[in-house]
Amino acid sequence: MSDTIIIRVLSQAGRSRVEMAPTATIGSLKAEIAKRLSLDAKTVTLCQDQAYRKKFSAKDTVTIAKAGLKNGA
Repeated sequence: MSDTIIIRVLSQAGRSRVEMAPTATIGSLKAEIAKRLSLDAKTVTLCQDQAYRKKFSAKDTVTIAKAGLKNGA
C-alpha cells in the first residue's frame, strides 16, 4: 500500500484533490476538506456520486483504507 492516496473532491467550490494516508480516518479527511473550503468539518458530507445522492456511510473513526477508498476515489 502506498504512503498516500489521492481522493478527488467535487464541491460547489469546484474540483480539487486531497492526499491522505490510508491510515487516516474519515473524520480527518472531512477536516482537511473543511479546512480547504473554509467550512465547519461537522457540515461536510461525503457522497459516492456526483449527483450527491449516494451518501458515504463510513463512520468518522474508520480509516480511509478500511472504508474502501482507493487512489482516485
